[in-house]
Amino acid sequence: MLSGDEQRIYYIEKTTGGLDNGTSFLELRGDLTRSDAWIFNNNTNWTDAITRKGIFQQYNTALSGGGDRINYYWGLGYANQYGTTKGTGYDRFNTRFNLNYKVSDRFKVTADLNYTNSLTDKRGQEHPITNGSQELNPLLLARQIPAYFPVYSRNGLNYFLDRNITISSHSRYNPLALIDYSTYFTRANRFMASTSVDFKIRSNIDFRAQVATDFRESADEYFLPGYATDALPGEVLYNAGLQTEGYQLMINSNNRLTWSAIKKKDHRLTFTGVLTYNIDRNNSTEVQYYNSASPQLKSADAAAIISGATGNYGTSKYLGMFVQGHYAMKDRYFITVTGKTEGDSRYGADNPYSIFPAIGGAWEISKESF
Repeated sequence: MLSGDEQRIYYIEKTTGGLDNGTSFLELRGDLTRSDAWIFNNNTNWTDAITRKGIFQQYNTALSGGGDRINYYWGLGYANQYGTTKGTGYDRFNTRFNLNYKVSDRFKVTADLNYTNSLTDKRGQEHPITNGSQELNPLLLARQIPAYFPVYSRNGLNYFLDRNITISSHSRYNPLALIDYSTYFTRANRFMASTSVDFKIRSNIDFRAQVATDFRESADEYFLPGYATDALPGEVLYNAGLQTEGYQLMINSNNRLTWSAIKKKDHRLTFTGVLTYNIDRNNSTEVQYYNSASPQLKSADAAAIISGATGNYGTSKYLGMFVQGHYAMKDRYFITVTGKTEGDSRYGADNPYSIFPAIGGAWEISKESF
């Protein structure tokens, strides 16, 4: 990448078409006696300015034990990452509990619980708002902003921002200001639980029932104060924000019955029946806003202008039944007959159920004597 000095020379040559007479763009000619010399006589490496050494930490601990009939496991984990770009990283906490209990030789119960909580820092990524065609992406801006601009203001107390410089519109988009002045986090929770029961009804009949649930929720919180881009009241970047939240709940029930009707050396006949029921519910909202009275008022209800509001809600249900008969003779000839029917709310009210019959055969020729 070009240095600040090289960019100043390149800009003059480009805009004058190589016919420079020394009278234009005086601020770019290295005159240190000018009052604005501190703005145009720098060699800033903006990529270095927004990057850092990444750090990843992970800690895990677990407790397990049990005996012939019962065993358990409980684990805890924590992970923390600072990304190589400033304003990126995450914190994650997770725990898991598992229990297996053999009540008898015919009856077994299993339970599994998982919980994860995470917080993701996204300030160093692309921001969810734009100013016309200008994306607010610190990585992109680090390649667009001229290297002759300084990182900090003249007194060194704030980041350099100046919307009135006509040579480059990027003078108001300091990538470090976008990172340090903004708020952009994603908070997420996920809880998964499942339990199953295995029961041997008879020596040749097995039944298994399983119920599982998966609940997820997440929310984005984004806010960009006006002073982060030198924005004026009424502009879309003036105290602008976005808030989203949503959840999804999935419940699955699966029941399976297996009957080994014939179990001999040369003949095996097995019937399997499966009944499945699923529910999927989801809900999400998004609100975009700007022009709040103060950068301290970050919520949507404090904004003067709501620029967008969307939401979604849905529920889908599924019911399926599966029956299969499988016959094997001498472990080389096989016949399978299957019947499946299912209903799904996404199919529509006119045709909610479908039937799928199937039949198949196989011959394992490698076991023949010839």
